[in-house]
Amino acid sequence: MRILGATIFSSLIIIIYMIARSEHLSGAKNNRALKSYLERESKSNSTRKKDISKLDYVVLNLSTLAIDIAMKHNLEQLVNELNCFSSKKIINLSSYSNTDLKLMYGPANLDVLSEYDNNFTELIKLLNKIGDSLYDLEEYDGAASFYEYAIHIGSDITNTYVKLCTIYNTNNEAAKIKELKHKASKITSLSGPIILDKINHIKMENK
Repeated sequence: MRILGATIFSSLIIIIYMIARSEHLSGAKNNRALKSYLERESKSNSTRKKDISKLDYVVLNLSTLAIDIAMKHNLEQLVNELNCFSSKKIINLSSYSNTDLKLMYGPANLDVLSEYDNNFTELIKLLNKIGDSLYDLEEYDGAASFYEYAIHIGSDITNTYVKLCTIYNTNNEAAKIKELKHKASKITSLSGPIILDKINHIKMENK
């Protein structure tokens, strides 16, 4: 019994040691990450303002969109909202943190870049909304034009991909589904894996 008790005691000591060591390593790792973040943040706040005029801005192109179909179904208000984006600066910066943006372009540009990025978010949401309106009216080709354009400029809205994939699947357009999956695989946000899973699920359901 003494031997058994000693063995159990030794095992407990080992377990306690491993837990303590794990917590120590985890704490050290968190401390290093925090230190690295604070150093980057400090550096970003002292970065000089840089020229942002030549960034990859979205230039709104309505020529590929089924505007006529949208107008036919009294979606004039949404179309007018879309036209308003022609006078706005739009850029997708979703893959960058505020610290990244300050390091790259200086803190003096952060507010304006955030505004341009917000314009992008509002644009892809509007394109998705018009697409959904036409989809519900069974104007699938028209809906596809808005979904396709949103994805072309970098949308990562799950619904946009799912609805477009559904249209392609109904039309037996395997090549377009393949290309849609390729584009989804390049999404750097958390939506990417979700979109790929949903696209695969649509294809499986309709085999």
